[in-house]
Amino acid sequence: MTALCRALEAIGRRHPAIYEAAMRDRFGEIAAGLDDRELSNIFPLLDSDARFWDWLDSPTQLRMKELIRRTDFEHLSDGSIFAALNVDELTSVLSASLRQSTSSGVQRVGDPRTDAINLVVDCYARAFSFREAERLGQVLVLPVARYLSAGDVRSVLTAARDNQQIWDAAGTPGILSNLLDAARHHLAETEPAWREFLDFVAGEGAGQHFSGLGAALDAISSPSDL
Repeated sequence: MTALCRALEAIGRRHPAIYEAAMRDRFGEIAAGLDDRELSNIFPLLDSDARFWDWLDSPTQLRMKELIRRTDFEHLSDGSIFAALNVDELTSVLSASLRQSTSSGVQRVGDPRTDAINLVVDCYARAFSFREAERLGQVLVLPVARYLSAGDVRSVLTAARDNQQIWDAAGTPGILSNLLDAARHHLAETEPAWREFLDFVAGEGAGQHFSGLGAALDAISSPSDL
């Protein structure tokens, strides 16, 4: 599929008008005749050209949305489903499906896509209850913790600070302690964000709940000499 995408990209660059006319006329018809297994092969095409979505007829678009809703993220064999993030109309469908999943699947497909990581953080930020905050932290954020950039870690902490359903959830101190440990290699860049978060929860009267996180941060940032 990668070779096909590259070939189509090359043709599109060399003969843009002919390429678009041909795809608009034929692609939708071809896709409409595919079964669900074959239809899933369209997702990688969205990475090369998001217009493939526009060239599908409405029934085929509905079928692709249903494929996203039925995605088993825990057993993904590749990350092609996340190419749906190139299409605004599909992003909300993918987000809703991921929030209901027991796994993000992002960590199972090698080096995760930046936009997939962003989606995980966004799903976490939108937690609407203590229980969901704890579940999303466990099944979405922590499995990808080692792949997070320093900016991603800061985004997770911002999400936790800005959503009381997250910072006030009983399981959040443990989740963030595990995140700190997994992302300790970014501490030089993220320590201020960790300190700011701890100052915030202290100001909200929840500092005691995060005393273990504070102790872990102090131990990592100022390790004692052995």
